Amino acid sequence: MLTTRLRGYSIRGSNESTLPPPENICYKDPGGTTLPTIIQNTCEMTIQFVWIYQDNTLGYSLCPMLEICEVQVFGMSS
Repeated sequence: MLTTRLRGYSIRGSNESTLPPPENICYKDPGGTTLPTIIQNTCEMTIQFVWIYQDNTLGYSLCPMLEICEVQVFGMSS
């Protein structure tokens, strides 16, 4: 099953509880592609907060939907 519901999303990381700026993006959906139902992204960052951000200003005719069923975050101690 493929979906277009995730278009425009990004994964951002920060040590602050406010939305991090675009330069803190560790992954950004390339857009214009059909994505698989299960997406695995690797972000190598030292952070406290993980943000999954849906940019609904990309000019789509409908507001894009971000549907998340499960998120797993793995960390390593330093």
